[in-house]
Amino acid sequence: MKPIEKDQRFLTRRVTFVRAWPVVGNVLMSVLVGLTGYLIWNAPILSNPVLVMDCITSNTIPESNTALSILCLPILVLLCMLLTLAIEPFTFVAIDDERKYLAIIEKMKQRHTD
Repeated sequence: MKPIEKDQRFLTRRVTFVRAWPVVGNVLMSVLVGLTGYLIWNAPILSNPVLVMDCITSNTIPESNTALSILCLPILVLLCMLLTLAIEPFTFVAIDDERKYLAIIEKMKQRHTD
């Protein structure tokens, strides 16, 4: 396959991704907002730090919530680490794509000057 065809295929694939992103991004944001709202209304002690501080100062946190909070902490820490590990490959792919874009632009510049 010629380099020009390879570049064209790459750019066509990127255009498809860019066109799909608004739908995918909006769905992901809606799910995130929905889950956050659900947590705030159904389990405010798990999502509202002000409420937790008030309960701690007034010593009114139920024992079951204390146990649940202690259980959730290591799980949440591991999920944060997993999220970070999941984002890392996307960063490498984005940087690699940027290198390809720069190479395509450089080829176009060279063709223009020749």
